[in-house]
Amino acid sequence: MKRIFVSFLALVVVLLTACKSSNKDIDKFTNRNFKGSKGGSIVISKDKSSFKKTLLYSGASVIKPNTDPSKVDKNSVEKSKVKEFKNVKILQKSDGKYLVADELKYKLKIVDDNTIIDVDDNNEYRSLEKK
Repeated sequence: MKRIFVSFLALVVVLLTACKSSNKDIDKFTNRNFKGSKGGSIVISKDKSSFKKTLLYSGASVIKPNTDPSKVDKNSVEKSKVKEFKNVKILQKSDGKYLVADELKYKLKIVDDNTIIDVDDNNEYRSLEKK
């Protein structure tokens, strides 16, 4: 019985350690404003009372002067609106690290501590703040 308890305790410690290290990665991006080269912004904020992180995302604006409304892509317009996503994490994939959140359908690849790229429209978001 003691052996099972020690094994269970070791498993819990390993799982808690893994969760803590992923939080440290996302902390590098918290409370920083990333501006897109084509417009738009990404901000990851942390609620001080619950310590949960949220992602505010807006894509590049598709409305330009003299734009014909009938030729504007509805998905691009929807992407350009500011949206809030909960449960932000960094996911390691074979081709790099990505920002993921609940209901976030855009591919946001992390290039370095100051650069995030929206893979779908090749918009590069940069932060001028160094952390």
